[in-house]
Amino acid sequence: MKKYFKKISALLMAAIMVLSMCTAVFAATGDVPSEDDSAQVTINGLEAGVTIKAYQVVDGVYKPGNGFIGFDWTDLAKKSGKKDAPLFVEKDGTDILNISQTDLTDIVSYINKNNIAADETFKVEDNKELTVGTWLLLVSGGTKVYNPMIVSVYYATEDGTVTGGLLNASDKKWDLVGGVAYAKETDITIDKVANKDTAAHGEDVNFTITGVIPSYSSQYTTDVTYKITDTLTNLELKGTPVVKLAETEISGTDKYSFEKTETGFNIIFKSAYIKGLADLTDAERTVTVTYTATVTAAATTWNPAKNEAKVDYTNNPDGSTTYKETKTNTYTFDINGQFLKVDETGEKPLAGAKFTLYKDYDKTTKTVRNPIKTDVTTKGDATRGDGLIIFKGLAAGTYYLTETEAPASYTLNTTVYRITITPTYESDAAETGKKVLKSYKITIDELDKDGNIVKTTDIGDYTKEVTTINKRVEIQNTKVGQLPSTGGMGTYIFTIAGVVLMACAAGAFIISRKKSSEE
Repeated sequence: MKKYFKKISALLMAAIMVLSMCTAVFAATGDVPSEDDSAQVTINGLEAGVTIKAYQVVDGVYKPGNGFIGFDWTDLAKKSGKKDAPLFVEKDGTDILNISQTDLTDIVSYINKNNIAADETFKVEDNKELTVGTWLLLVSGGTKVYNPMIVSVYYATEDGTVTGGLLNASDKKWDLVGGVAYAKETDITIDKVANKDTAAHGEDVNFTITGVIPSYSSQYTTDVTYKITDTLTNLELKGTPVVKLAETEISGTDKYSFEKTETGFNIIFKSAYIKGLADLTDAERTVTVTYTATVTAAATTWNPAKNEAKVDYTNNPDGSTTYKETKTNTYTFDINGQFLKVDETGEKPLAGAKFTLYKDYDKTTKTVRNPIKTDVTTKGDATRGDGLIIFKGLAAGTYYLTETEAPASYTLNTTVYRITITPTYESDAAETGKKVLKSYKITIDELDKDGNIVKTTDIGDYTKEVTTINKRVEIQNTKVGQLPSTGGMGTYIFTIAGVVLMACAAGAFIISRKKSSEE
């Protein structure tokens, strides 16, 4: 019985030892590197929302039971098995990956030509983990241009980075490290400015477009695009735009082409020229386009002379493009309904009165100067309205109005009126840094012969919704030989009396002479 018990005890002890050994093996298994090992990579300098396509060019090599034993090129790298393509080369006492810009260019070219699918595709916000090895990252989407990047996930020990050889699996003395990549980017901007916010019909406006041609690395193996399109509304292009790079004028069909269109123009930079600028700074790659356009008669206050500039550019090594755009508005204003020409009663609108609008008033000579436009009031015109004075397509500012020819049988009214057009702008909700017209005010000052203000009329604020205000200044004319009525007999009685007195005096003088001659 004792012998049997001893045998049972021995078997139990053996079983415990076996279980103990198995437990130790299972625990150690967790410390053995495997092809499933991954770590989060960090990519700095990317805007939110962009998509990252990751292609593995170096993979970890593992041996069953022993774990990680080294690295090897993937098929995508096109280096596997080459004796002259070692994975690592020593530089400054450190092993670095033996991959050049030329290698990356060849890989990207192969991806584009063969439409190779990415091994991993993710958003920058995904905090993506990648498996051990080296990855080529291509960025798409967003508004910036990013050059391809390289990032690695690797094993590290207390002694440094592990590039090959067995790791100690009996006691974990290694860490899995996710690499950090820094995006080299070009922030694509385009800006458009006009030298005037407001201009009259027929007036010239100068425009300047400013942008930065991206720096494309050699990995952009397909043709790249940088195209400026300018669209003009209620404007007519004058001459040919001047194109400058870093303040130096450039020309030649090897640099860009110019196309005039029905609505504006295109400036298309050549791919080879663009790629040749890759090593320049942003300032050295800054392009400006300047030109002049004339405001046409089609421009109105709420349909202004408008200029829209757009740039199309390549934003991914696969050749895909996106665009940015900007705009300017140049506003015109009308005098239309603020003045009414009437007779001395104020009841009858008068046709045939000629008015001239002047730009300046000479306080020394007390006369208006620099005529701009003339208008003649009409009657029975359904489009214009009776007796209205109309001047369209004016720039904001100050003007002087006076009658220069009276209607037939009426006397000339020489009163000078000062007109001030004052716009108010607000920020454009669609584009930061731009402004649009919110409203405008017309103020009319009646001046005396010395140029002093006799009366001021504030017509009110016009908006896009409020385009008509029932408030105006009436300019009266009187009949020839007739003075305005004051409610009584006026000067007529005095005129008649004066004539009678003069006749009586003349008669008395004649009678007196006759008597003198008779005596």
